[in-house]
Order: sequence, then structure tokens, then C-alpha cells
Amino acid sequence: MITRIFRISNPFHYVLFFTALLSLYIFQRYSNYIDFGSIDFFNETLALTFFLLTMFLLVFIITKNNLTQNNSFGALYFTLLIFLIPQALIDTKLIISNAFVLLSFRRIFSLESKQNLKKKYFDAAAWLTLAMLFYHWAILYYAPLLLTIILVSFDRLKHFLVLFFGIIAVYVLGFLFHIIFGMDLNLVHLEFPKHKFDFWSLSEISKAFVIIVFLIGIGAFLNLIINLIFKNNKYKMGFIVLSMMLLIGLIIPLISFDPSIANALFLVFPLSVVAANFSEKENTFWLSNLLLLLIITLAFLKLGFNI
Repeated sequence: MITRIFRISNPFHYVLFFTALLSLYIFQRYSNYIDFGSIDFFNETLALTFFLLTMFLLVFIITKNNLTQNNSFGALYFTLLIFLIPQALIDTKLIISNAFVLLSFRRIFSLESKQNLKKKYFDAAAWLTLAMLFYHWAILYYAPLLLTIILVSFDRLKHFLVLFFGIIAVYVLGFLFHIIFGMDLNLVHLEFPKHKFDFWSLSEISKAFVIIVFLIGIGAFLNLIINLIFKNNKYKMGFIVLSMMLLIGLIIPLISFDPSIANALFLVFPLSVVAANFSEKENTFWLSNLLLLLIITLAFLKLGFNI
């Protein structure tokens, strides 16, 4: 079946995923341009750089922290899930914020080693603050960062202060940029945009699509929690953090009421890891193939009918 192909990590798989994602990115960003002279090349270069960074961080975080076995499932599900929300690739700020969130969690996952904690907490807080400046609902990701202080730190007050200094450092640098270059980085006034979203006004296909995607997310979250409770996992703290990432990724689209559900981009990384863990188990062979076929079908429906 399909999952057997990706059970062993292969460079060809990553070339395939990269090509598919880059093709989708180019199509989403440029298919509606009539006059290519009107393209903002700085904005487009920035968006592409951070999107490529996101793909690199996915592989790096999974490999470095042993979140999956030696297979290509994580990258496979990441690619398919991006195809489910192609509208997210149009929003430059969302792409940048998501990349900064992953940069922060790269440091958060490494806290389990209990080495260089102060530097890691400072970096994680700084990256999250940058993420929040581009998409303010990213503020919710401070929750797992604060939780790690309770789980890992023996000097909690000191590390809380380190987080504070990491946040302040970003604001100080931001004000300096504002003074020197006149750039308005919106450092003081935080806006949490809400959109008028009426679920019942959606088409029947769109309703089914939204329900299925969120059911997959909730199922993945429950599966992760069950594994944490009943299994003695060497990397337990990492999976606790992952479960919080997944929960926050589910909450953000609900509380922001974005009708495009583009901010489900934050859900893609944790859901990819959980789905990869599910697929690599021998006793879930048929279910994992069914899950993969379901996501592929949804991706084709999304692209074909623009639901």
C-alpha cells in the first residue's frame, strides 16, 4: 500500500515534496497576477524565504528531536496538509509568523537536554515575540513555553526573568529600527483580528471539509494524549509540548473566525508529526493507509473545487 513507500527515508521523497510545495506556492502566489510589473519583489522574496525556512525547520526539528522514526511520513503529511490549505500561502505575515513559531519550538524541544537553558529560553521567547508581531494570536504559544519552566527548570524565577528579557530585547530592537529607519513594526498596539464567519452559510462540501479536517485534528490530539498517558516515552516532554502545539493550532482558527481557515497553517507541523507517528506503527497499517487516502482525496477536492 501507499504508506510502505514512505516507511524508509529517501532523498527522492524530499525532492518530490519540495517540488510539489514549490509548485503550489508559485501557483497560489502568481496565478492571479495580470501585470507582473506590479509584483512587490521584496514582499515575494521575503515570503518565499520564510516558506523555504519552514520546510527546512520541519525536517530539522523532527530529526533532531527524534519525533518520528527514520521515515518520510512527517514531510509527506506536511506536504498534503499544505495542499489542504493553499490559501495560507497567499498571506505573507502568516507564513513569517509560522516560521518564527517553529524557530521558537526548535529551542523549546531542545530544553529536554537541560543544557544552556538560559540561552534557549531567551531565544524561544524572542522568536515567539517576533511571531506575535506578525500574527498576534501567536501569543498563545507562550503557554507551552511557560509550561516547560515548570517541567524542566530548577530555577524557575531566573528563567521567567530570562523570558521577560527575551521579549523586551525584541521590543528594544524594534524601537531602534523605528527611530533609525522609520519602520512602524506595530510594537505597542496588538490587534486580534476577528472575521464574521458563518459556518451555516458555507456550501455542503465546504462544511464537510471543515468538519473532517477538525475531526482529524481532534483525533490526532486524543491519540497523542493517550500515548503520553499509557506509554513510557523517552522523549515524553517533547510530546507534551507537541500536544500543546496541536491544541493551540486547533484553537486559533476557532477563536479568530477566519473564514478562509488560512491560520490552520499553525496546525500543520504538529498534525504532521502526530500523523507520522500513527502511520509508522505496524498495527495501524490499514488505518494509516485509509487516513492517507482521505487526506489525498480532500487535497484533490480542495484544489479541484476550490472549497
